[in-house]
Amino acid sequence: ESQLSIITQERDGLFDKVASLEGKLDNVHSEKVLMNLSICSLSSGAEEARKELDVVRNQRNDLLAKCDGLENEMSALKVEHDFIVSHTQDLETKVDSLKDAVDSMESEKLMLCDQLGQNASKMSSLQSDYDDLHNSFKELNLKAGIM
Repeated sequence: ESQLSIITQERDGLFDKVASLEGKLDNVHSEKVLMNLSICSLSSGAEEARKELDVVRNQRNDLLAKCDGLENEMSALKVEHDFIVSHTQDLETKVDSLKDAVDSMESEKLMLCDQLGQNASKMSSLQSDYDDLHNSFKELNLKAGIM
């Protein structure tokens, strides 16, 4: 009996240890479940963060594409601006040349008007000389007719 009592006590001690280990195992299992839930939650949060990161990356890429488009537009406008400036300078040079030509023509016109005035004066003098000669011929003809 004493041996039975010792074995019973050992058995009861083993049952207590098994019960204690089962409790600890339940605790570990509960912690594992909680950790799995935390991992799932973190994974879900990480997935959401990845999705948000993808959205932000897409927005950044869209903005970079728009920037590239604007830079290309600016380059085209710069080329057009440079062409307009160059063309405007050419036109200003032509205008200056035309002004010089007009000034030269005005000078020539004034000179021709002056010559025209001189020619008119000479013509008037020649007309007067002609009239005098004509009158002299008339007189000579009259005298010749009398004689």
